[in-house]
This record gives sequence, structure tokens and C-alpha cells, in this order.
Amino acid sequence: MKRCCGEPVMPTLPPDLPLALVTLARAPIPDSPLFHKALCSVDALDESELHHWDGDPPYLQPVPADTIEEKRFTRNLIDVMFGHRLHLENKVKGRRVCRYQAGEVGDVMMELCATATQTLAEWTKLYSLIGECKGRRHKEMAQSLLQWRALVVYSYNDELKQLGRGESPY
Repeated sequence: MKRCCGEPVMPTLPPDLPLALVTLARAPIPDSPLFHKALCSVDALDESELHHWDGDPPYLQPVPADTIEEKRFTRNLIDVMFGHRLHLENKVKGRRVCRYQAGEVGDVMMELCATATQTLAEWTKLYSLIGECKGRRHKEMAQSLLQWRALVVYSYNDELKQLGRGESPY
């Protein structure tokens, strides 16, 4: 951690996160069997097409017809994406815990702050793009990504606050 005038400089996010972000971060996440399969293992499901939904819209996937089957497919896709993202995030968090336990608290805080700041900027951009989505699946996938980014910013901000108080969030 860098020092200024002998005092450590604590990395921080803006003091007030947007209310829409906080609301999304506190919203329930999926809890379906598909979510849990994707959460437990990258090998449990065919995830070869998931990369199409990792970025911001507009999506390159064709806009499907608005049918009952399509709604179910989209719901399942959202559940799998949440499980997949949380699986990857748990691996990242595990590495952070190891670094924290090795005494690299300042580095962990800097990483958390940098990632949360970048993700907040991405969340803000995506928030403004959602209205431009074409079709139900594209809009729902963008909203799911928006919720995921909100969850990352919110949880990283919470970890930062705890570390800043000298507490362990792990």
C-alpha cells in the first residue's frame, strides 16, 4: 500500500454506490439445479457457447422468437451463466484468501479496489445500454450481467471496508 506523509493510503470506492446497483446486488440470484451444476464444475455442463453472453450488448446472437420454450431456455441460460460466473469468482476469491493469509493485505485491497472500480464503470455503461437491447433474451441476458456486475462491485466494496477496518472478510 502506498504511503502519503507517512500514513497509508487506503484504496476506496465512491462512498455511495448507486441505489440501482445496491438494489440489484441485494436481489436474489438463481438457485436452480442448473445453477448449482454450473457452480460446482466447469465440466458439468456444456459451456462452449457461454462466452457470447460475457460482454455488453449488442449481442451477435440472432434474436429468437418470443415463445414459451424461448422463455424457459433464457431462464436456464441465466441460471447457468450465474453459476459459471460464481464458479470463476470463487476461484479468484480463493487466491485472494491465500494472498491475505500470506500477509499481502495491501495488495489484496489494491486489487479489490481496481477491479471494483473497473466493474463499476462497466456496470454504469451497461446500465445505459439495456434499453437498446433487441428481443427478450438479449434484454434479460444484459439484465443478468448487470446484476452480476452489481454483485461484484457491492461484495468487493464490502470486502474493502472490512479490510480497511482491520477485519477479515474471509
